[in-house]
Amino acid sequence: MGIVYGDAGIGKTEAIHAYMDSNIDAIKINCVPACAKPKAFLKKLCRKLRLQGGKNEDEYYDDIVEKLEGTNKILILDEAQHLPYKTLEHVRSIYDETGIGIILIGNHQIHDKLLGIQEAAFAQLFNRIAIRNPLSTNDVRIEDIQLIFGNIPKQSLEYLLNVANSTKWGIRGAVNVYMNAANNDDISVKGLQKMACFMGIYESR
Repeated sequence: MGIVYGDAGIGKTEAIHAYMDSNIDAIKINCVPACAKPKAFLKKLCRKLRLQGGKNEDEYYDDIVEKLEGTNKILILDEAQHLPYKTLEHVRSIYDETGIGIILIGNHQIHDKLLGIQEAAFAQLFNRIAIRNPLSTNDVRIEDIQLIFGNIPKQSLEYLLNVANSTKWGIRGAVNVYMNAANNDDISVKGLQKMACFMGIYESR
């Protein structure tokens, strides 16, 4: 089991999409609040696994375990901070019974939950986490920005790096500024600054 957590806009969800493009055994669940409760979560996972629905919670769980046991599947739970304790207990049990890989992805709140800050019972899941990878907008480097935006003027890259390094805006903010400036046919540093000002986005330094 692993956990990837960090600032909003750092590119966690985009990284999931890139991973899934080259890994057919990956299963992604977007843990929106509507499917956070145990039965709703298990029902959604059944649908992803193409299992028939219309059953109770226990039957959903048993079918999932039977389907996943002995496979090389990896279950990716995006926005995992929305999952309550009872749902996370199902996740832990699925891991224990099937041995598949499970990655929890979310903001700092999911790490705090599992660490047991909010409820000691979460420690049962936390001690199964073998990989912990915190992500911060401060970790974004100029090389990362160049990989995203390609061969654009150095000053423009540096400006977008400043936007990306902002905890409030992150890489998502930098992408939004760039896309809007490109649509305006001006990706010079002045064009980016003008667009960022129009959008209410400002670089961190």
